[in-house]
Amino acid sequence: MSDPGEIPYKILAKEGSYETLTFLDVHGKSILEELLGYMARSGFIRDEIEERVVELERIGFVARCPSKKELVPIYRLTSEGKEALSLVNVINGESLSSILGIMTVLRSSLFSLITHDITNYFIDDLACRRDFSDVYICSPWIRLLPVALNDFGHILESSRKLTKSTPRLHVITRPFSETLIGAPQQGWTKQIRDTLLWFKERGAEIVYTPNLHTKLFIIFGKGFQTAIFGSENLTGAKNIELGIRITDSVIVHKLYIYWEDIYNGAKHADFMEDDLVGK
Repeated sequence: MSDPGEIPYKILAKEGSYETLTFLDVHGKSILEELLGYMARSGFIRDEIEERVVELERIGFVARCPSKKELVPIYRLTSEGKEALSLVNVINGESLSSILGIMTVLRSSLFSLITHDITNYFIDDLACRRDFSDVYICSPWIRLLPVALNDFGHILESSRKLTKSTPRLHVITRPFSETLIGAPQQGWTKQIRDTLLWFKERGAEIVYTPNLHTKLFIIFGKGFQTAIFGSENLTGAKNIELGIRITDSVIVHKLYIYWEDIYNGAKHADFMEDDLVGK
């Protein structure tokens, strides 16, 4: 999804843009230095390619991979960047029929409505693509029953074995004091407490922010990304709900930036295990 202030075709026409997109298409995720090194060997000027990457990111054709632990930027081609590259290839002489299949795959299933069991859709997404690396949760209420936590635990262990690394869990929720006051049913406080302790025991980073109402769940993995947002908290409650599931890389990236904005305004030192010990 391009910035209204940019004209994508003018940026694509600049020297190095096509080659940058082609490199990311062939190599997948790439450290910026690897891209710059390749382009320098191909005769391009480093400063120009750095500027080109910034421009391509601004119009949504490339995206930085979200990672708080990486010291260097990592870039990847977005679905819109893949579309642009395919169309330029047609202009350069490829047959239109050769890219129709690619375009169909890129445009299909980018958006879908969810009208029930949003929590289970989220957990099912994790189960279906177990090569995920990061899970971002933003939910005022987080209350999963033991059977759901058991499934979640098996999925995390399966991901760890598959990827040879432990998935990172990032959680934003309401302050526990607000949750205690607002719990609508008897027994909810213990379930909320048990769920947050379960996440904490598995290394989740948990932060609090007051007046939270956003429900947003994001999954990042190697070469894929999914976001779900809507009306349902991470509770699996059988209410009438509505949500949307998105796999478009540009929009998911923007939702991640929105998640990070909430995270940056949250209280990182407010999570006290003593608050969660059963009473």
